[in-house]
Amino acid sequence: MDRETRSDVAANAIRRDFPDWLPPMVVKELRAGLRGRAFTAAMVLFHAGMCVGFMYALATGSAEAATTVFWLGMGGGLMLVLSGSGFQQELKTKNSELLLTGGMTPWEIVCGKWQASMAMAILIIVSLLPYLVIRYFFGGVDVVRDLMLLVCLVFGAGLLAAVTMWMSGLSRVARIVLVIAFFMFGQPLLVGVAIAFFSIGMAGTGNIGGWFWMVLACLDATLVTLIFLRLAMMWIGRQEPQRRPVVLAGLGIAFAMVLVTGFCGAYGVSAAQLVVFLISLVALGEFS
Repeated sequence: MDRETRSDVAANAIRRDFPDWLPPMVVKELRAGLRGRAFTAAMVLFHAGMCVGFMYALATGSAEAATTVFWLGMGGGLMLVLSGSGFQQELKTKNSELLLTGGMTPWEIVCGKWQASMAMAILIIVSLLPYLVIRYFFGGVDVVRDLMLLVCLVFGAGLLAAVTMWMSGLSRVARIVLVIAFFMFGQPLLVGVAIAFFSIGMAGTGNIGGWFWMVLACLDATLVTLIFLRLAMMWIGRQEPQRRPVVLAGLGIAFAMVLVTGFCGAYGVSAAQLVVFLISLVALGEFS
């Protein structure tokens, strides 16, 4: 094999390397996140807690305990992993300015970090699938319902990652105020929406209203996620976000909330209240 042939083979091998298939920001964040001690420690402690919880459920033979441990454990693990998806380190070290100098746009930086956070969240969900199999020993497991809940959990994780990225650019006092405001006002609304979702949307997998509720909830989560990702661009290069996508997304949310209110009655009002609270958070971040 001559020198030119070897160089061509080496060039093709480099282009076929897995990191070249993904955006550079995603590769950077995945390497930093998966190699970090925080992710490893969180994964180990998280699975240790799940093992203890399921051992207790197996000892008592309680199907409700197994279900509670599974869903609360999955939600807690996602919140623990996604809580570190902000821009604090990049803003403190001015690493975002170097990324902009390298030719990346603010939207590519924001989307890359969000995609890396979602990849780690999906990794957490996949690692929990063996516990989903253990639940079958208790009986009373609805596969379709669990799949619907997993889909909604993924959309909720994406929304949480976007909110965390937007809040990372605020001052410490503003973040503390927002967290306190959420636990005082937003959490009761979120609990009300969750109760509505489980009582109506999950009442029966063959219920058309339940599927409609789930689709609208996922669409609303997608629109709100886009709003917060747009607003997170403010902290990258201090560029103002475009107003038109934010306005269009807000109109889409309002229209979807009208449909939810019409089909779900009082539960739709709770969902509309939650969206109003989220839009208030957006206004606070945009005009602060």
